[in-house]
Amino acid sequence: MCEAGKKTPVLEAKQVTKRFPAAHGQTLTACENVTLSLYAGQTLGIVGESGGGKSTFLRLLVGLEQPDSGEVLYQGTKISGLKGKALRDARRHIQMVFQDPSEAFHPRMKVRDIICEPLLNYHIIRRQEVPEKAVELLRMVELPEEFAGRYPKDLSGGQRQRVGIARALALEPDVLLCDEATSALDVAVQKSIIELLVRLQREKNIAIAFVCHDLALVRQLSHRTAVMYLGHVVELMDGRDVAARSLHPYTRAMLGSVFDLNMDFTKEIPVLKGETPGPLHVPEGCPFRDRCGFVRKECAGHMPPLEEKEKNHFCACFAV
Repeated sequence: MCEAGKKTPVLEAKQVTKRFPAAHGQTLTACENVTLSLYAGQTLGIVGESGGGKSTFLRLLVGLEQPDSGEVLYQGTKISGLKGKALRDARRHIQMVFQDPSEAFHPRMKVRDIICEPLLNYHIIRRQEVPEKAVELLRMVELPEEFAGRYPKDLSGGQRQRVGIARALALEPDVLLCDEATSALDVAVQKSIIELLVRLQREKNIAIAFVCHDLALVRQLSHRTAVMYLGHVVELMDGRDVAARSLHPYTRAMLGSVFDLNMDFTKEIPVLKGETPGPLHVPEGCPFRDRCGFVRKECAGHMPPLEEKEKNHFCACFAV
């Protein structure tokens, strides 16, 4: 699948599948044959409802989980399945920002120690260099240098997220994975974090994967947008095409639920019928078929393949 012309991906997943054992001998499939690529200087937005497999996919990319099948490649070299020092070396180039940074921080560590810990772990700086390096990293994410002596509890949610970004970028990675990095923040703070990520990407030419529930936010930030539903990528397109050219019924339904000050409030807001099936009760065939208004007979037979319907625009739907 070609996603960005002739560019070579920095990080790519090829047909990765991840399953987890569940109660009573059942199996939960979090990701099913997911193929996506990340490119230097570009953002891949990954959007969908809870339970879609977005966070699991990021954990596969960074090596916190290993795929049951398929592979993850960094700079063309397979890194899925690595262990020990080899996995540690690979992780230096792929860093992650979590939804709630306070859960990723030791509450008794000061900010300077939190953001410089990766550099110490990889023996890039010495302990006596921590104060100076901490100030440099805080300035990078637009925080005052006096924050170095504070504890996580002394910071706001937005400030903690900036500290999380500083720690993730301390090792100068090629890839930054953001797992719901703005969902716990109010709109104004979200905007400032997005602007920070855009600036840092431009300055450092990093590849970013940005997972979010908010399709409106994702389409503002992303060069490419992947839509996931119950572990499957159902649509993949240029970020600028999401509003005007989306094809999959699920994507269009999500767009219809986005509120905009310029929307026509006289029109009925489309609502997705039914509830998302539990991950242990995914329908056979297309997982979206029980909620789709365009369902066909073949939808019950097997999952529609993710095919190129328009130039550089892929969709998994028999009705398109």
